[in-house]
Amino acid sequence: MAMKLHAPASAPTPPRPQWARPKEAAQHSGISVSTFWRYAKERADFPPLRRVGSRCTLIDLNQLDAWISKGGAA
Repeated sequence: MAMKLHAPASAPTPPRPQWARPKEAAQHSGISVSTFWRYAKERADFPPLRRVGSRCTLIDLNQLDAWISKGGAA
């Protein structure tokens, strides 16, 4: 009798980053832009920001949503 070989189960792939500027991320999260920047500056657990050039900052909305669901914006 032949043995069937199964491919090893792989871990689910994490969602691809969905980058947004702070204004869009604040609107997405239901907070003001000034609150967004305050959280980014004062909260150590706030998702990391990525600088793309001298005048563009981005945040991954998936990480921001996960942070909010853990009670980060409370």
